[in-house]
Amino acid sequence: MQQRLAALSLFSALACTAVIIAPPAFCQERTLWQIGRFDQSSEEFGISFGFGPSTSMPADPVYRVGRSTDKDWVGFQPGSANALAGSRGHPFTVMFPLATAPRGLYTLTIGVLPYMPRRPDLRVEINGKYGIYYLRPKISYDLGNFPVAFIPQYSYQKLEIEVPTDALKRGENKLVITCVDDPPTPESSYGTVGVGISGIFYDALSFSVDPSRHLLQAEIRASATPTIFYRTTPDGLVEDVESIIRLNRRVPDGEVQLDVNGQHRSAKFSPTPDFGEQKFEFEIPEWHGAATGRLRVRAGGVRDFQLSLEPARKWTIFVVPHTHLDVGYTDYQGKVAEVQPRVLDQAADLIRRYPDFRFSMDASWNLEQLLQTRSKEKRDEILNLIREGKIAMPAEYCNLLTGYASLETLFRSLYFSKSVARSAGVPFDYSNITDVPSYTGSYPSVLASAGVRYFVAAGNNWRAPFILRGKENEESPFWWEGPDGQKVLFWYSRHYMQVQSLFGLPPVQSAVRDSLPVFLQAYDRPDYKPEVVLIYGTQVENTDLVSGTATFVQVWDQQYTFPKLKYSTFPEFCKYVDEHYGKDLATYKGDGGPYWEDGVGSDAYYVSEDRANEDRALSADILSSVTHSLDPDLNPPKELELDIWRNIILFAEHTWTSW
Repeated sequence: MQQRLAALSLFSALACTAVIIAPPAFCQERTLWQIGRFDQSSEEFGISFGFGPSTSMPADPVYRVGRSTDKDWVGFQPGSANALAGSRGHPFTVMFPLATAPRGLYTLTIGVLPYMPRRPDLRVEINGKYGIYYLRPKISYDLGNFPVAFIPQYSYQKLEIEVPTDALKRGENKLVITCVDDPPTPESSYGTVGVGISGIFYDALSFSVDPSRHLLQAEIRASATPTIFYRTTPDGLVEDVESIIRLNRRVPDGEVQLDVNGQHRSAKFSPTPDFGEQKFEFEIPEWHGAATGRLRVRAGGVRDFQLSLEPARKWTIFVVPHTHLDVGYTDYQGKVAEVQPRVLDQAADLIRRYPDFRFSMDASWNLEQLLQTRSKEKRDEILNLIREGKIAMPAEYCNLLTGYASLETLFRSLYFSKSVARSAGVPFDYSNITDVPSYTGSYPSVLASAGVRYFVAAGNNWRAPFILRGKENEESPFWWEGPDGQKVLFWYSRHYMQVQSLFGLPPVQSAVRDSLPVFLQAYDRPDYKPEVVLIYGTQVENTDLVSGTATFVQVWDQQYTFPKLKYSTFPEFCKYVDEHYGKDLATYKGDGGPYWEDGVGSDAYYVSEDRANEDRALSADILSSVTHSLDPDLNPPKELELDIWRNIILFAEHTWTSW
């Protein structure tokens, strides 16, 4: 672990050094009430998937224990900066009774799925007394909130809060939870009116009591954690170290001090919260290896925490702008055939305006539409950008069901790109499959034998449990070897349109700050050797490019030295990995599964016709070749033959329905 929790200790009221307080051997805890089930899912609640123009915004819920049901709670709670929810705080209220005077240790447990691009803090208020709690979730591979569980920062946290006994009372009590964004700036000020990218999804809530224990007023929990965020200052590179202090009472005059590597930093507590957590960020000059230090908390006494801090990895993140191609899924094929070359026009315009911008098309079918419908000037511009490596063209004609397509079809799907590479002098070195998780074991051999060295893919994980459960995204990058021993360098991403999922569209800087630490958890481990990762794609399929995706990287890099964001194409990223880490990467053999191919069964009649057409097309190729060999003056109708195979390839394209 590059990021380590430096200290998490409990203190008694009189102790001056850290002691661990163990729970009693016999626990008498009992649950007083619970809303929902702790199963990493919001499905049991009334509304689970947020607010939008097509969704009437519900009233902020008031749940009454003993009278309300799970359906009376709302599964999604927007943050205070969520534009679709009015850019205001939304208090979610629980009214609950206590039959007797409060006695014992009361615990509020909140299970949340905080995977929206912006991650708010929780303001917890009980009968007018309040505290703030900071969410630090862990990546989850559970599929509880179907179908959005594919996003790369999908995460979960179970937060346990020891409620101050003096905040409770006999009779009716009022608990209010509000999601508070930091910074509080409404999203609309970023030019993202109509975008709602802040909030949490609820898993469950419970309230319990253990009468054999009691709350320790002077108890303190404290942590100091090196973060992934580095800045360059006039004095050199500094790393942000985050300290979170949890208190059970108000501290009118408190202070936290961090001493590490001879550096001293301090900050004052806010005197207003009645309990909860307070967060501090300290800039510490760059260091290497483990560093010892001390976190001193002055809160009605002095408490010391001994630290051992290791710096976080200095990441470089290759951001690949890209929009997925679905032929005929989001709209009629003819409309899609116009959207995709228009996207290439837009990419060229953005590159002219922002020279660092890059773009990778999702299939060479997109380029074919442009070459057939645009002027020579425009065709030449796009081909020049491909030659310069600013726009990338993959080897595949379209995203295929590789398990359905015949071996001949897999090879034929590379013909158009290869012909363009020969005639226009553009690279032919990588392939990608987006959305459909279909990776037959023969595909690396097909690609490698055609001269393709790199393969990138991003799947809809809820349709590919083998890929998801195997955490192939965490295994990447690796060499994928085919049946004949040939192999390609493979990178697998947990879904596409990752910029939109991680940062919003257009990207919001506060969302970049919130999402990156969660996203990088998948790679932040000792056995992951590269210090680079890939963010796959910017937005959803068949959509015009959003200009903000061409500027957010520069804005980020002006604030932070690391993680460094870098616009890239797929082959540029793969070549970097190959050159710097290729010799040390693992090699895997086998089949990635033909997921999504169940859709083929929905048109079984036409599938049988397609299979017959493949046989007939091969026979036509043989007969025409024999005829031409016998009489060179006789030639097959080239355009007709190309059209036959174009249709066969498109029949194996991934746009199917499973129902």
